[in-house]
Amino acid sequence: DISAGIVVGIMLVPQAIAYALVASLPPQYGFYSCIVPSLVYMLFGTSRHVHLGVNAPISLMVAVTVKELGAKTDGERISAALAITAITSAMYLAMMALRLDLIATFVPDPVVSGFCTAMALQIMSSNLKYVVGVNLNTDSVAATARDLLRHAPRANPAAVAVFAAGCALI
Repeated sequence: DISAGIVVGIMLVPQAIAYALVASLPPQYGFYSCIVPSLVYMLFGTSRHVHLGVNAPISLMVAVTVKELGAKTDGERISAALAITAITSAMYLAMMALRLDLIATFVPDPVVSGFCTAMALQIMSSNLKYVVGVNLNTDSVAATARDLLRHAPRANPAAVAVFAAGCALI
């Protein structure tokens, strides 16, 4: 159990910090988001095989919602993310009480596949600003691509090299 915990911690903490950046929150909130749910589930959970923590689509949806709410400062973004979390939790509890999980069985596989593909493209395009070290317009994939081409000469060569090496390893 200890070695499994160490391995999970080595993988989960950097991933959660990266997802906090995707959600436009300070990095330490990614750390909190991987520790607190695990502690709560340890006390109240019933299954040994449940994965808890943040993921890329949820982080991106939080970022988009926080941006739509007009949050500018870290404090406003944190408050908005906490409000989104509370509202989402209440909705999950209500759906669980009403046994609405049945609805998910009616969503066709091509719709789920298309959603996953679109989320992957959006997540990739929203993170390119960290790859090239230049501020990019991330309102849409097309706007990001246009800004990427426009700002390519100012890209940070070291960041691009690390990105290319990571892609080559994958």
